[in-house]
Amino acid sequence: MESAINYRQQQMSDFFLLKPPKPMTPELVLKIAIFLFLPIIPAIALVADLSNGISIYIGFLLLVYLVWLRPRMAKKKKYNSRVSSDTLNKWLLETLKTKILNRAIEYLELETSEHTTEQFIIIPYPVFHGTKKIKDESIMRIRSITSIKNKTVPEEYCFNYSVWNIQILVLSQNYLSYYFCSYNWLKDEILNEKTNEYYYQDIALVKTEYEQVSFLTKWDENPITEARITKLMHSSGDVLSLITELPELHQPVKTIVDIEKIEKVLRMLIRHSKAKDESRKQVNINFKPAELKREAVEI
Repeated sequence: MESAINYRQQQMSDFFLLKPPKPMTPELVLKIAIFLFLPIIPAIALVADLSNGISIYIGFLLLVYLVWLRPRMAKKKKYNSRVSSDTLNKWLLETLKTKILNRAIEYLELETSEHTTEQFIIIPYPVFHGTKKIKDESIMRIRSITSIKNKTVPEEYCFNYSVWNIQILVLSQNYLSYYFCSYNWLKDEILNEKTNEYYYQDIALVKTEYEQVSFLTKWDENPITEARITKLMHSSGDVLSLITELPELHQPVKTIVDIEKIEKVLRMLIRHSKAKDESRKQVNINFKPAELKREAVEI
């Protein structure tokens, strides 16, 4: 188990940290050609012997291969042998459903022996700028091609991120528990934990909408302008805002939750709780005293 974890950690580090060799542009190819063929003339001229000059030149080429070409080929091979984006996404979701979810249950001090998997809702979104506890250099993303259609249709892509914000809802019988943390995937480090709880009957409204925002990222000068946010409004006026998607960040599709389905479940639980609460209220029936009619009876 430990070796498997170490293997994954190494593969994830390689995915984010390895850089490909510089591309062979026409200008670079020309420079290399000049560098390789220019020494052949002085090599032959200096030794005044064609065979010895060629031997010296072959030695020069061998030196170039050992010092430059072979390391470049090895670097390219290692870069191309990295795990796929799909595999990385699979590992991420497994980590969220095990390590992060178990930490949420522990932090919330919940007894979940009778809970089903459907009662745990995990909503991740990428961290896109540094904070007091998350250094800017630890936040990385790698562009991955997900689909190449044809020349007229642009390729589809996503970004794999090294640091995530994780929002977890635990749907218990009478109340909803909320857990939040930031997760540095490469360092396997959980940060910025916080929690809250809401009784269903106290939730006044659930709604999801795209909102205009202005979030600065470490990669672009232009801010993020749109976010899909689900809001749970408490009767006291408190609002729990869940960021369910930031379209401009192009996070992997597998990490985007079906928020419409989650909304339906939440509304059903809220309606059921309110209906049960109403049925338990004492019914007060007030009777107005009837007016007494006095009639004179003749004797």
